[in-house]
Amino acid sequence: MTADVKELLHSESRVHSFEELSEERRAYWDMLISTRAIPSLYTGQCRGMEHLECSDCHETLRRIQTDPLLSSKILFVANSTRTGRRNPLRNVEKACRQLGQELVLSIVLTYEMENDMREDNQVPKRLLQYIRNHSTLCHVLAGIYTKEISIGEPEAVIQAALLSSVTTLLYAQTSQFDEDTYLSFPDEQQRLLHEEELWGVSSPVIARRMLGTWGLVDPIPELAGRRHEPLLRMLDVDVPMHEQRQLCLIAVINALAHGYIARQSTSPEILLDRRNYTILRKNLIACGLYVAVGRHWGKRSTENILRAAY
Repeated sequence: MTADVKELLHSESRVHSFEELSEERRAYWDMLISTRAIPSLYTGQCRGMEHLECSDCHETLRRIQTDPLLSSKILFVANSTRTGRRNPLRNVEKACRQLGQELVLSIVLTYEMENDMREDNQVPKRLLQYIRNHSTLCHVLAGIYTKEISIGEPEAVIQAALLSSVTTLLYAQTSQFDEDTYLSFPDEQQRLLHEEELWGVSSPVIARRMLGTWGLVDPIPELAGRRHEPLLRMLDVDVPMHEQRQLCLIAVINALAHGYIARQSTSPEILLDRRNYTILRKNLIACGLYVAVGRHWGKRSTENILRAAY
């Protein structure tokens, strides 16, 4: 990166929306976005199976059985000691039944995303693993919570959660990116502040532009692009309650996934008791989600799913 580009990224104060960036900075980020193709799972040509994100269990099973690597991955997860099963499974169909449709779909979706990203040698291996793990956990958690909690447009919430971390790919293309530092933050809020300090704009702001450029329609780009708001400030009372609940749920899902990766074990109560999550806790309480998030996280089935997903 040239000195001029470095100066460009730091030439303005931090912003809260892509439109607040200068014309030069918007052009720079649009250039980076143009280097990233939409994941194939959204093109309807996902390794030979159309509309994977809307597929039923039979379609998903057929997709897995046509890919030896993916079949091996499913069997590995099902036979992992973390799922609590002693007798090894060798049948993919039985393995899928044991893991459940939500977890299997999460594994397939993130497998496809990882394949797409792996084709670009610029993506560091550890970062690729982080994006895969974070995307899987977010997708699994979103599936669990939207099934148990009344949330408007649940499919949009699930898709926004799945794509929450893809913007990290753009940061990795800049000379300021340091993998060890970026992956070291124990809290989601600390990473967002690091992004703003180093690049002048946080990943959710770029995500909204990126997903829109890919052709995804609101509320998916909007939810991904505003997922940090419940972390940083109390949501405006003028925001409709269903939007507040969507944003708060995606924010806590991202925070929980990040914390789970960093510590391998956490809970909403422990996580939200930290100073950096005080505002998020207040927002969750205000929109009636705090108790529900903790209750469904605490189920043994949820813990088993998370362990298998990770």
